Amino acid sequence: MRITNDQYARLLYEAFSSSNEKEKNSLVAGIVKSIKDNRKQASLNNIENQYKVIKKKKSGELKGVVYTVKLVDQKQISSIKKVIASKKDIPEKSIELENRVDPGLMGGFIVRFDNEVFDGSLKNRFDKIKQALIN
Repeated sequence: MRITNDQYARLLYEAFSSSNEKEKNSLVAGIVKSIKDNRKQASLNNIENQYKVIKKKKSGELKGVVYTVKLVDQKQISSIKKVIASKKDIPEKSIELENRVDPGLMGGFIVRFDNEVFDGSLKNRFDKIKQALIN
């Protein structure tokens, strides 16, 4: 039976969650041996990325907020998730976005995700144009 990269990542997450150091070391050694035996060394970056996603998801770090003038539909939220997923190199399906209304926005949106802010608001765009005209 072939083990997928996602399964390896889940195994590693479970192994690192162990509180017993000896057990943790034994589990990790077994997983590394399995990766080597199955010739999956070329997939180590992908396994590492999947591990990080699982870890962040378990800790609630893959949640974000989209601020808009009015509630937007799932198609628009999905488009925003695609952009975030490509910028962060994470699976789109692992991202959770909540839509909140901010009547102070003139238009556009602001996304807060993973300690970053993506500002696509009209005010931000106007400010950039203003700066370009001044300089």
